[in-house]
Amino acid sequence: MGQFPDAHASAKAALDLYTKLDYKRGIAQTDAFMAMIFHTYGKYDEALRAYEESLVQYDAAQDGYGFATALFSYSSVLSSAGKYARAEELFRQCLINSDKLNTRRCERKCYSISATP
Repeated sequence: MGQFPDAHASAKAALDLYTKLDYKRGIAQTDAFMAMIFHTYGKYDEALRAYEESLVQYDAAQDGYGFATALFSYSSVLSSAGKYARAEELFRQCLINSDKLNTRRCERKCYSISATP
């Protein structure tokens, strides 16, 4: 810990470059990375906003796996912020998306979280 300013500056530089190139998947990945940084430091509102941006960009890039992964991570932040009902709702949506994508990675994560009391 203690590297927040450096990590945030690096992510911001990447975001600026991807935005200039209009590379939606890169923007989405960088938004998700920034959200992880905010989540790590307990900045839940900023993390949620960054994941929301990531979801928009993954959708625009038509990246279903990226979208499902970002949705799971968004749900995790909601859970950390004490918004359990909404988190559970989105974890279940993640399960539905993982079935459509035929990906077991997201499915395993979502089942382990939704099974937790």
